[in-house]
Amino acid sequence: MKHHLKLGTAVMAIIMATFPSQARKKDAASFPIDPIAATMISDPANKMSHAPSTVITEDGTVYVIYYRNLYKGIETPENNTSEIILDKFPLKSWKNPKITRTHILSNGESVGDFTQNTMSPYDPQINMVNGRIVCTIRGYENDEYSLFASYVDTGSGTLENKAFRCTLSWKGQDGTTVTVPLTTSGLRQFYQSLGIDTEEAFSREKIGKHNPYIDKRYVRRGDWYYTALGCWCFRHAVPAIIRTKDGINFEVAFTCPQYTLGAAEVTFEIADGSFYILARTARPEKGRGTYLSRYSMDGECMYGPRRIGDVESLPSIFAHNGKVYAIRNIHPNYLLPNGKRVSRSRIRISEVAQDLQLLRSWEIASPNSLQYYNVAGHKGRLYMTFVESRDKKPGKDWKGNICFTELNL
Repeated sequence: MKHHLKLGTAVMAIIMATFPSQARKKDAASFPIDPIAATMISDPANKMSHAPSTVITEDGTVYVIYYRNLYKGIETPENNTSEIILDKFPLKSWKNPKITRTHILSNGESVGDFTQNTMSPYDPQINMVNGRIVCTIRGYENDEYSLFASYVDTGSGTLENKAFRCTLSWKGQDGTTVTVPLTTSGLRQFYQSLGIDTEEAFSREKIGKHNPYIDKRYVRRGDWYYTALGCWCFRHAVPAIIRTKDGINFEVAFTCPQYTLGAAEVTFEIADGSFYILARTARPEKGRGTYLSRYSMDGECMYGPRRIGDVESLPSIFAHNGKVYAIRNIHPNYLLPNGKRVSRSRIRISEVAQDLQLLRSWEIASPNSLQYYNVAGHKGRLYMTFVESRDKKPGKDWKGNICFTELNL
């Protein structure tokens, strides 16, 4: 379970140079490289590991939840061979951790009275709510995706055997509160209440796929924990900021109708007395662009949406030491020693100004592709979990490793 990788040697490197956005097409070798260390926490025997979510407790214990496939290098949940995994290890020894690994859920298994059927569970999240660790898992029952929450037993590092089905509430046009299960059909009802077309599916995907989506992170303000809501399958869905007091029952704080290209995945941060919102469009013919905006705490659009570039994986945005940073992966060309060029995605971290201009940037590069990043802080220090995708070839299976590192911004 312990695999220590050196970023900057044969595996990866972080490019610490400050550079403007127009420099993105330059080769990695054009910038000075400052090596950092990362630890592969997933088992390299996995055919695929993906979609990590991380929380670090006050006592310095790291919990990472993700899904893996021991049999196929396939991401999609329809393959029925993936499972949800929860890893636990001490932060102080992250460079050489002793990992406690627990199997959480796979097709045909149950958590409490929730039984996963037909498809594999997908895209889990882990957060701290009211001093307890809550896992939210996109399960599948009754022919549709359904979000359910379960608490972590910190002693054993596994889930308590109870499932709480998540709900979503909002104010209807007549002022009454509407509450639906946070499922595919419940999300359709929510978007229909906004007058949004829910019959046109994303690309050729079936209506239920990847639905619904909530951000990996919760941000606390007062008694509320805020997060963001997106939707892969309805092409005209808009982002929504939602909030909860228990990690189970959510209510809509406001929606973002200024987004007109769909919102497959939405991430956010609260900083400068406002919401910074970063959304990945659900319209592939538009390049799957990433759009950044800023809203007041009351939901008034202040800036944006502003397109900051294409992305091939979940974007992210976070605040650290009084500054806001956006993360996305990009696809520059690498010049190999033999003179050939190859495309490998790498992670770009950009400082964001209050007017949404991108300032200095850093990049994490690798001979392999990098994606799906999740940031967690602990006592003023910043850590990131991400996926290194190796052995990916057109039409072939691919392998993803879950990696953990410290960021020095």
